[in-house]
Amino acid sequence: MKKMTSITVASFFVLSITGNALANEESAADIIQMSNEAMLELDSFSSETTMELTMPDPMSGEEVTITVHTMEDVILDPFAMHQVSTIHTPDGDLETTVYWTEEGMYEQGPDGDWYVYEGMSSDEMMALLQATSTREQAEMLGEDMDVTDEGDSYLLTYTGNGEQLNEMIDDLLGELMMEEDMQGEEALFEAFEISDLSYEMLVEKDTYYMTEMTMDMTMVIDDGEESVDMHISLDQTVSNFNGVDSITVPDEVIEHAQPVEGGALPDTASHHLLYAMGGLTIAAGGLGLSVLHRRRVRTSS
Repeated sequence: MKKMTSITVASFFVLSITGNALANEESAADIIQMSNEAMLELDSFSSETTMELTMPDPMSGEEVTITVHTMEDVILDPFAMHQVSTIHTPDGDLETTVYWTEEGMYEQGPDGDWYVYEGMSSDEMMALLQATSTREQAEMLGEDMDVTDEGDSYLLTYTGNGEQLNEMIDDLLGELMMEEDMQGEEALFEAFEISDLSYEMLVEKDTYYMTEMTMDMTMVIDDGEESVDMHISLDQTVSNFNGVDSITVPDEVIEHAQPVEGGALPDTASHHLLYAMGGLTIAAGGLGLSVLHRRRVRTSS
Protein backbone atom coordinates (compact mmCIF):
# COMPACT_ATOMS: atom_id res chain seq x y z
CA MET A 1 0.00 0.00 0.00
CA LYS A 2 2.14 2.82 -1.28
CA LYS A 3 2.08 6.03 0.80
CA MET A 4 -0.13 4.47 3.47
CA THR A 5 2.18 4.96 6.42
CA SER A 6 2.61 8.72 5.99
CA ILE A 7 -1.10 9.24 5.35
CA THR A 8 -2.31 7.22 8.30
CA VAL A 9 0.18 8.48 10.84
CA ALA A 10 -0.96 11.97 9.96
CA SER A 11 -4.58 10.92 10.24
CA PHE A 12 -4.23 9.85 13.87
CA PHE A 13 -4.26 13.45 15.05
CA VAL A 14 -7.59 14.46 13.61
CA LEU A 15 -9.41 12.84 16.52
CA SER A 16 -7.68 14.07 19.48
CA ILE A 17 -6.47 18.08 22.94
CA THR A 18 -4.71 20.90 25.43
CA GLY A 19 -5.63 21.79 28.67
CA ASN A 20 -8.54 24.16 29.16
CA ALA A 21 -11.51 22.56 30.95
CA LEU A 22 -14.68 22.31 28.89
CA ALA A 23 -17.97 23.70 30.13
CA ASN A 24 -20.89 21.27 30.01
CA GLU A 25 -22.36 22.99 26.97
CA GLU A 26 -19.26 22.57 24.82
CA SER A 27 -19.70 20.53 21.68
CA ALA A 28 -18.05 17.45 20.26
CA ALA A 29 -16.28 19.73 17.79
CA ASP A 30 -14.69 21.62 20.68
CA ILE A 31 -13.54 18.38 22.29
CA ILE A 32 -12.08 17.07 19.04
CA GLN A 33 -10.27 20.32 18.28
CA MET A 34 -8.78 20.53 21.75
CA SER A 35 -7.80 16.87 21.56
CA ASN A 36 -6.06 17.47 18.23
CA GLU A 37 -4.03 20.24 19.82
CA ALA A 38 -3.20 18.27 22.97
CA MET A 39 -2.04 15.23 21.03
CA LEU A 40 0.25 17.41 18.93
CA GLU A 41 1.76 18.82 22.13
CA LEU A 42 2.78 15.34 23.27
CA ASP A 43 6.42 14.34 23.23
CA SER A 44 5.56 10.69 22.58
CA PHE A 45 2.96 7.94 22.91
CA SER A 46 2.36 4.24 22.23
CA SER A 47 -0.62 2.57 20.58
CA GLU A 48 -2.05 -0.85 19.85
CA THR A 49 -4.51 -1.36 17.02
CA THR A 50 -6.44 -4.39 15.81
CA MET A 51 -8.27 -4.05 12.51
CA GLU A 52 -10.42 -6.79 10.97
CA LEU A 53 -11.52 -6.70 7.34
CA THR A 54 -14.18 -9.04 5.95
CA MET A 55 -14.85 -9.21 2.22
CA PRO A 56 -15.94 -11.76 -0.41
CA ASP A 57 -13.31 -13.81 -2.18
CA PRO A 58 -13.14 -12.45 -5.77
CA MET A 59 -13.39 -15.95 -7.26
CA SER A 60 -15.42 -18.15 -4.88
CA GLY A 61 -17.65 -15.47 -3.38
CA GLU A 62 -17.06 -16.85 0.11
CA GLU A 63 -16.19 -14.41 2.88
CA VAL A 64 -12.51 -13.80 3.58
CA THR A 65 -11.31 -12.27 6.86
CA ILE A 66 -8.03 -10.41 7.26
CA THR A 67 -6.77 -9.25 10.65
CA VAL A 68 -4.09 -6.58 11.08
CA HIS A 69 -2.48 -6.14 14.50
CA THR A 70 -0.17 -3.14 14.94
CA MET A 71 2.01 -2.00 17.85
CA GLU A 72 3.61 1.44 17.66
CA ASP A 73 5.88 3.75 19.60
CA VAL A 74 5.91 7.33 18.31
CA ILE A 75 8.03 10.37 19.16
CA LEU A 76 6.76 13.65 17.73
CA ASP A 77 9.71 16.08 17.83
CA PRO A 78 11.78 15.16 16.01
CA PHE A 79 9.39 12.66 14.46
CA ALA A 80 10.34 9.01 14.93
CA MET A 81 8.33 5.80 14.87
CA HIS A 82 8.83 2.10 15.57
CA GLN A 83 6.00 -0.07 14.28
CA VAL A 84 5.43 -3.82 14.16
CA SER A 85 2.45 -5.09 12.16
CA THR A 86 1.19 -8.62 11.63
CA ILE A 87 -1.31 -9.33 8.86
CA HIS A 88 -3.26 -12.59 9.22
CA THR A 89 -4.79 -13.79 5.93
CA PRO A 90 -6.25 -17.09 4.66
CA ASP A 91 -3.04 -17.52 2.67
CA GLY A 92 -0.78 -17.11 5.70
CA ASP A 93 0.67 -14.45 7.98
CA LEU A 94 2.85 -11.49 7.04
CA GLU A 95 4.89 -9.42 9.50
CA THR A 96 6.51 -6.06 8.83
CA THR A 97 8.69 -3.91 11.06
CA VAL A 98 9.23 -0.20 10.45
CA TYR A 99 11.68 2.32 11.87
CA TRP A 100 11.14 5.92 10.78
CA THR A 101 13.61 8.57 11.95
CA GLU A 102 15.43 11.59 10.55
CA GLU A 103 17.77 9.15 8.79
CA GLY A 104 14.92 7.75 6.71
CA MET A 105 12.23 5.09 6.82
CA TYR A 106 13.42 1.50 7.20
CA GLU A 107 11.10 -1.46 6.65
CA GLN A 108 11.66 -5.18 7.00
CA GLY A 109 9.43 -7.02 4.56
CA PRO A 110 7.99 -10.53 4.88
CA ASP A 111 11.10 -11.87 3.14
CA GLY A 112 13.25 -10.64 6.03
CA ASP A 113 15.16 -8.10 3.95
CA TRP A 114 15.44 -4.46 5.03
CA TYR A 115 14.73 -1.49 2.75
CA VAL A 116 15.25 2.23 3.28
CA TYR A 117 12.98 4.94 1.85
CA GLU A 118 14.04 8.55 2.01
CA GLY A 119 11.04 10.21 0.38
CA MET A 120 9.69 12.16 3.38
CA SER A 121 11.69 13.90 6.09
CA SER A 122 10.60 14.13 9.72
CA ASP A 123 10.00 17.88 9.24
CA GLU A 124 7.62 17.15 6.36
CA MET A 125 5.85 14.55 8.50
CA MET A 126 5.26 17.06 11.31
CA ALA A 127 4.05 19.68 8.83
CA LEU A 128 1.47 17.18 7.54
CA LEU A 129 0.35 16.38 11.10
CA GLN A 130 -0.15 20.06 11.89
CA ALA A 131 -1.98 20.69 8.63
CA THR A 132 -4.60 18.07 9.48
CA SER A 133 -5.42 19.64 12.86
CA THR A 134 -7.88 22.36 11.86
CA ARG A 135 -11.04 23.80 13.32
CA GLU A 136 -12.98 23.14 10.12
CA GLN A 137 -12.21 19.43 10.26
CA ALA A 138 -13.23 19.25 13.91
CA GLU A 139 -16.53 20.97 13.17
CA MET A 140 -17.24 18.61 10.28
CA LEU A 141 -16.63 15.60 12.50
CA GLY A 142 -18.35 16.92 15.60
CA GLU A 143 -21.51 18.25 14.01
CA ASP A 144 -23.41 14.95 14.26
CA MET A 145 -21.59 13.37 17.21
CA ASP A 146 -23.09 12.71 20.63
CA VAL A 147 -21.13 13.43 23.81
CA THR A 148 -21.62 11.40 27.01
CA ASP A 149 -20.03 12.20 30.36
CA GLU A 150 -18.22 9.05 31.50
CA GLY A 151 -16.80 10.47 34.72
CA ASP A 152 -13.10 10.96 33.97
CA SER A 153 -13.62 10.92 30.20
CA TYR A 154 -15.85 12.11 27.39
CA LEU A 155 -17.36 9.43 25.15
CA LEU A 156 -17.97 10.68 21.61
CA THR A 157 -20.15 8.54 19.35
CA TYR A 158 -21.23 8.76 15.73
CA THR A 159 -23.46 6.68 13.47
CA GLY A 160 -24.13 7.64 9.87
CA ASN A 161 -23.70 6.90 6.18
CA GLY A 162 -20.07 7.98 5.94
CA GLU A 163 -20.77 11.04 3.77
CA GLN A 164 -18.82 13.39 6.05
CA LEU A 165 -15.85 11.06 6.23
CA ASN A 166 -15.81 10.75 2.45
CA GLU A 167 -15.67 14.56 2.26
CA MET A 168 -12.80 14.64 4.75
CA ILE A 169 -10.88 12.06 2.73
CA ASP A 170 -11.36 14.19 -0.39
CA ASP A 171 -10.01 17.22 1.49
CA LEU A 172 -7.00 15.28 2.75
CA LEU A 173 -6.26 13.87 -0.68
CA GLY A 174 -6.47 17.34 -2.17
CA GLU A 175 -3.64 18.40 0.14
CA LEU A 176 -1.60 15.25 -0.42
CA MET A 177 -1.92 15.38 -4.20
CA MET A 178 -0.08 18.70 -4.12
CA GLU A 179 3.03 16.74 -3.15
CA GLU A 180 5.18 15.73 -6.11
CA ASP A 181 5.59 12.13 -4.98
CA MET A 182 1.84 11.66 -4.64
CA GLN A 183 1.09 12.38 -8.29
CA GLY A 184 -0.42 9.40 -10.08
CA GLU A 185 -2.01 7.90 -6.95
CA GLU A 186 -5.51 9.25 -7.66
CA ALA A 187 -6.80 5.94 -9.05
CA LEU A 188 -6.12 4.16 -5.76
CA PHE A 189 -7.95 6.79 -3.72
CA GLU A 190 -10.95 6.91 -6.04
CA ALA A 191 -11.48 3.14 -5.87
CA PHE A 192 -13.43 3.05 -2.61
CA GLU A 193 -16.22 4.84 -0.77
CA ILE A 194 -17.71 4.51 2.72
CA SER A 195 -21.40 3.59 2.87
CA ASP A 196 -21.97 3.08 6.62
CA LEU A 197 -19.96 4.21 9.62
CA SER A 198 -20.17 4.08 13.41
CA TYR A 199 -17.49 4.80 15.95
CA GLU A 200 -16.78 5.66 19.56
CA MET A 201 -13.87 7.68 20.89
CA LEU A 202 -12.85 8.12 24.53
CA VAL A 203 -11.11 11.38 25.51
CA GLU A 204 -9.70 12.08 28.97
CA LYS A 205 -11.18 15.16 30.62
CA ASP A 206 -8.07 16.40 32.39
CA THR A 207 -5.61 15.99 29.51
CA TYR A 208 -7.87 15.70 26.45
CA TYR A 209 -5.78 12.79 25.25
CA MET A 210 -7.58 10.25 23.11
CA THR A 211 -7.18 6.90 24.88
CA GLU A 212 -9.54 4.49 23.08
CA MET A 213 -11.36 4.17 19.79
CA THR A 214 -13.65 1.56 18.26
CA MET A 215 -15.05 1.71 14.75
CA ASP A 216 -17.24 -0.27 12.37
CA MET A 217 -17.81 0.65 8.77
CA THR A 218 -18.75 -0.72 5.38
CA MET A 219 -16.66 0.31 2.40
CA VAL A 220 -17.51 -0.24 -1.25
CA ILE A 221 -14.40 -1.08 -3.29
CA ASP A 222 -14.45 -0.83 -7.08
CA ASP A 223 -11.19 -1.71 -8.83
CA GLY A 224 -12.60 -1.35 -12.32
CA GLU A 225 -13.26 -5.07 -12.74
CA GLU A 226 -15.75 -5.67 -9.94
CA SER A 227 -17.37 -3.96 -6.97
CA VAL A 228 -17.43 -5.53 -3.51
CA ASP A 229 -18.50 -4.53 -0.01
CA MET A 230 -15.87 -4.76 2.72
CA HIS A 231 -16.70 -4.59 6.43
CA ILE A 232 -14.06 -3.10 8.71
CA SER A 233 -13.93 -3.18 12.50
CA LEU A 234 -11.21 -1.54 14.55
CA ASP A 235 -10.17 -1.35 18.18
CA GLN A 236 -7.37 0.94 19.28
CA THR A 237 -5.85 1.94 22.61
CA VAL A 238 -3.39 4.80 23.10
CA SER A 239 -1.18 4.92 26.19
CA ASN A 240 2.32 5.59 27.54
CA PHE A 241 1.90 9.32 26.97
CA ASN A 242 5.33 11.01 27.01
CA GLY A 243 6.80 7.66 28.02
CA VAL A 244 8.80 6.70 24.91
CA ASP A 245 12.42 7.56 25.68
CA SER A 246 14.04 7.04 22.29
CA ILE A 247 13.69 5.27 18.96
CA THR A 248 16.95 4.18 17.37
CA VAL A 249 17.45 2.27 14.16
CA PRO A 250 19.78 -0.69 14.90
CA ASP A 251 23.20 -0.45 13.26
CA GLU A 252 22.73 -3.76 11.46
CA VAL A 253 19.51 -2.48 9.89
CA ILE A 254 21.21 0.67 8.60
CA GLU A 255 24.13 -1.38 7.32
CA HIS A 256 22.09 -3.95 5.39
CA ALA A 257 19.08 -1.90 4.24
CA GLN A 258 18.66 -1.73 0.47
CA PRO A 259 17.86 1.77 -0.82
CA VAL A 260 14.65 2.29 -2.76
CA GLU A 261 14.66 5.18 -5.20
CA GLY A 262 11.97 7.84 -5.24
CA GLY A 263 10.83 7.39 -1.66
CA ALA A 264 7.94 5.11 -2.64
CA LEU A 265 6.69 2.97 0.22
CA PRO A 266 6.38 -0.79 -0.34
CA ASP A 267 3.15 -2.68 -0.95
CA THR A 268 3.46 -4.14 2.56
CA ALA A 269 3.64 -0.74 4.28
CA SER A 270 1.23 -0.87 7.17
CA HIS A 271 -1.33 1.51 8.59
CA HIS A 272 -2.03 3.60 11.58
CA LEU A 273 -5.20 5.38 12.52
CA LEU A 274 -7.11 7.97 10.65
CA TYR A 275 -7.46 11.33 9.20
CA ALA A 276 -10.17 11.11 11.68
CA MET A 277 -10.77 7.80 10.11
CA GLY A 278 -9.60 8.88 6.72
CA GLY A 279 -6.10 7.52 6.95
CA LEU A 280 -7.31 4.16 8.19
CA THR A 281 -9.95 4.16 5.48
CA ILE A 282 -7.35 4.76 2.79
CA ALA A 283 -5.08 2.11 4.28
CA ALA A 284 -7.90 -0.42 4.56
CA GLY A 285 -9.05 0.34 1.05
CA GLY A 286 -5.54 -0.12 -0.26
CA LEU A 287 -5.22 -3.41 1.59
CA GLY A 288 -8.58 -4.56 0.25
CA LEU A 289 -7.58 -3.74 -3.31
CA SER A 290 -4.28 -5.54 -2.82
CA VAL A 291 -6.08 -8.67 -1.59
CA LEU A 292 -8.50 -8.56 -4.52
CA HIS A 293 -5.69 -8.31 -7.03
CA ARG A 294 -3.44 -10.93 -5.45
CA ARG A 295 -6.16 -13.55 -5.01
CA ARG A 296 -7.49 -12.94 -8.52
CA VAL A 297 -4.03 -13.37 -10.03
CA ARG A 298 -3.30 -16.46 -7.91
CA THR A 299 -6.60 -18.12 -8.79
CA SER A 300 -6.37 -17.41 -12.52
CA SER A 301 -2.78 -18.61 -12.88
